[in-house]
Amino acid sequence: MRQTTSSSSYTPSLPFLEVSKNCIYIKVYVQPRASKDEICGIHGGALKMRLTAPPVDGKANKRCIELLSKELGVSMGSLELIEGHRSRLKKVRLTSIHEARVESIFKGIIC
Repeated sequence: MRQTTSSSSYTPSLPFLEVSKNCIYIKVYVQPRASKDEICGIHGGALKMRLTAPPVDGKANKRCIELLSKELGVSMGSLELIEGHRSRLKKVRLTSIHEARVESIFKGIIC
């Protein structure tokens, strides 16, 4: 069964999550060319990700979406990079999963 975000006034406790009416925004700080792909904490109010991919030809952006997809258990089509295509600081839009579930998953990874 596919879950969707609700339009309630849910306020996430994690600083990198922003809830909108129909989606969730995730602020991400990317460290490319790392030794392994991992979500490793919070950096400047953003979710910190280490990625093995280089920041060339969109490879790090693609790997960012792939890792988020895997960790959240959603399809890659549910995630869209909307800001930061050429920056370490990015904003990703997420649809098709409830915000409380997203927060629970991230708390299990970084806390």
